Amino acid sequence: VAEIFPNGEVLGTVTTSFYKNGNAVRVANGASYADRNITITPQNQPSAAVKIRLYMSKKEYEALDGSALSGITSISDVRIHKNSDPCQSAITTPTTIINPGFASLHGDSGYVFQADISGFSTFYFASANLVLPINSLTFTGSYKNAVSYLKWETKNEINTDHFELERSVTGTDFQKIRDITATGSPDSKTRYTYNDQNVLSLGVARLFYRLKVVDTDGAYTYSKVVVVDLPNSMITNIAIFPNPADKQTTALVTSSKEQTIKWQLVDVSGRVMISKDYVLRKGENRIIIDLAALRVGTYFFQISGQSINVREKIQKL
Repeated sequence: VAEIFPNGEVLGTVTTSFYKNGNAVRVANGASYADRNITITPQNQPSAAVKIRLYMSKKEYEALDGSALSGITSISDVRIHKNSDPCQSAITTPTTIINPGFASLHGDSGYVFQADISGFSTFYFASANLVLPINSLTFTGSYKNAVSYLKWETKNEINTDHFELERSVTGTDFQKIRDITATGSPDSKTRYTYNDQNVLSLGVARLFYRLKVVDTDGAYTYSKVVVVDLPNSMITNIAIFPNPADKQTTALVTSSKEQTIKWQLVDVSGRVMISKDYVLRKGENRIIIDLAALRVGTYFFQISGQSINVREKIQKL
């Protein structure tokens, strides 16, 4: 079931129990998790990190791997989920995600997962896709004037190191856009904000955000996903061609509505080289940019208006 390497910590008497589900896998919040969970209770919780090895049968892993909801394609996708549940039939409280230090076959009929942990409780097996709502964290987002305004509030932060704000244009592939240092305490509420600027330049009608909450020991969990809708009337796409260019280039601007804009060409110091007002038609627009009188170097083509504020780099040959 499990092995403990106490690293000199005096744990006292340690009791264990485990629950094995009667079905192949279980499902929580749209994600599958393995059919066993293990609860370990020492007489004394450790004051420093200890190593633990948890075991899963080959049959249990194959059932999890075969589930379309698991998010697992190889043994390296399995994560240890730790929470305060008693030993019971289903996961009910948010988990901390622990990345195993190693995961490998154990004999002919099982797998072993080793990790460093800072305390004992109940452990489940799943991918990082298994996310339960975090009761102590609220996360919201809204849109205004080409900016996504993101806010979150925590209660009773314990050992939280930082937040990683992640964004996706598809709802599945998230990329980190910002690290935010945690400043909360165990006995207070703490509010955080972040403004994601110039989101119209992404050329999509909807953005997805989530928080990766990272503890001081490297363990982490995710918030719920927040969806921010961008008004369709504000989606404008821009392409510059050719780029680099010598005497002339073209900005292809696709606008979802007619709108008056100002376009400028500025150099790297911010000096405006060309400035013109322009009326974009609904659909495709071609703006010719004369580069003949400019020196070789880097310039920025920028458009501003009621529903657009974008900037693209142009290399003058």
